[in-house]
Amino acid sequence: MRRARTSPTGWRSPPARRAVLGLLPVHLCPGPRPAHERDALARHATVLLDGLAEAEGEARDGLIGLLETVADRPAVGERVVRAVRALPARRPGRRSVLPLLRAAGAVLVRADLDRALTATALDPDPKRAGTALLRETFGVAGPAVPSEWRRELAAATGDVRALAAHRSRGTTPGSRELLAALADVHADAPPDVRAALVDWMTDLQPLGAPPWTLAEDARAGAAAPRAVHPADLDQPRSAAQRERLLALLASGTPRQRNTAAHALLSWPEPEARAAALDAYLRGRTDAPADRARLTALGRALTEADPVRLLDEAGGVRPDRVARIAATSLDARQLQALLPVLLRLWLHGPESARADACGALRQAPADALAGHLEHRLAAGESGLLELVAGRALQRTPLLDRLAERHPGARLVLVDGPLPGPDAAERRTAALRALRERAPVPVPAGSSASSDEEPAALLRSPEPARIRRALARLTEGSLVLDPARLEELVRELLTHPETGVRLHAHRTSRVLLDRETHLRLTERLLGDARPDVVRTAIRVLSQARWTPALPAFVALLGHGRATVRRAAEEAVLRAGPDAVPLLRRAVSRARPDRRAGYERLLERIREAESR
Repeated sequence: MRRARTSPTGWRSPPARRAVLGLLPVHLCPGPRPAHERDALARHATVLLDGLAEAEGEARDGLIGLLETVADRPAVGERVVRAVRALPARRPGRRSVLPLLRAAGAVLVRADLDRALTATALDPDPKRAGTALLRETFGVAGPAVPSEWRRELAAATGDVRALAAHRSRGTTPGSRELLAALADVHADAPPDVRAALVDWMTDLQPLGAPPWTLAEDARAGAAAPRAVHPADLDQPRSAAQRERLLALLASGTPRQRNTAAHALLSWPEPEARAAALDAYLRGRTDAPADRARLTALGRALTEADPVRLLDEAGGVRPDRVARIAATSLDARQLQALLPVLLRLWLHGPESARADACGALRQAPADALAGHLEHRLAAGESGLLELVAGRALQRTPLLDRLAERHPGARLVLVDGPLPGPDAAERRTAALRALRERAPVPVPAGSSASSDEEPAALLRSPEPARIRRALARLTEGSLVLDPARLEELVRELLTHPETGVRLHAHRTSRVLLDRETHLRLTERLLGDARPDVVRTAIRVLSQARWTPALPAFVALLGHGRATVRRAAEEAVLRAGPDAVPLLRRAVSRARPDRRAGYERLLERIREAESR
């Protein structure tokens, strides 16, 4: 480390970075890590992620451990997910990146597991590493016990057809033993058979799902129902439950107060979040550990009255106000709290100033400079510390201050500053312009017959799009059916509801029945409940069986009208919907299973008549 630090290029060379980052977990940041060390790791998460892209073996394990301690923070989680999913293949250690993705709030997908399996090929013992990864991912443990069915499974892994035939016979033990056996035979199978083995494992237990969600556990029969008591805190939301939770916030034990506050933070009503925030700011509860509830607490902070947040005489702790603002809010949300944070930084207690300063430095620089303008004009030059070194849009006042205080490190630029998503928006705008621009036609030549209708249907004006659709229906415009299907598919996601419905009606008139019904399926995900209900009825009356999985999924829609339409569609499908409903029962939460079971019973009754 001393040689790397004294060399001008030492820190920039990959070997030096790997050497230094490999020392962090054990020698520089050994566990257990206090709060200030975790805060430092969170601030430098980008450095750790850069190191993870180069680290291998034990050094990689140590960096994964450091990142897992801070991955659940709102400001770190999204960066961790993006960076981990973009990592190049490196020799793994004993730890997988999949628990890190879960800690960062990501929903594991098949691509994550495939990347991790690909990386095990770089291990000195790839078979052992691949088997250990699958056992850890699916939560299976214990030594392999030789048996006849295991030998039959190993013999069937020679090719995909033999494996499919073996699987179809269904002569297998419980799912936990089967998952362990599939993990053990994975390493010795050919590449195409390995993919089929992983497919089988994810069918038995989806990625990220705990073992108790397996269908066989549901078939084994649930335990005796728990006796419900009025004082239970895990009951469904109701006015009575809300009153119980609020009473516990005021007078319960510390553990009960924390449980009540965490429950209220998961409620959608602002009043519930406000009550949990009030208890936290007055020191009656602790900050939640999981990111979703911490985000809800920060949202409640932005909804609160600024005067109440500064009410120290009423018991509000300024350090907690500043800490939640600094750890759970993004730059856009911090704008609403600029007066509160500035007051805490200037006049608050010592315990609140560091977090208040950090939050102010995270706020948009131009918004902060605009809020400070009248104070800076009055001569409070000490406030320039908050915007030092940050790019600011040039104004006459800032020009004068930069000349008067050259040591303030003001960075002034001309024109409005682009936001963090400016590059993406510019690319999308240029792509839209290229797609919508009419093709130039030389004089004396004829344009393709599809170009004019396509340009009209991609117009930015909804009225022009609808006129073009009407002309297509009347026959004054003509489009190739394949091109029309492509354009209608785009219009079914248009922001204007009238355009989406008009495009759907046009497909019914001009396209064949199968294509029209396939396009209608896209409306099942529409933002308007009445549009979704119409699509359900069209597909149900047409007996369009590919839409059955979507009908079952819509049984959990947030609008009652959509749920009723989905129920009618499922009942109309009859026996075809039974396998999907049974799968939904096995995967549903206990409080939602009754609805699926009721539909199964009604289908059985209809069949018996």
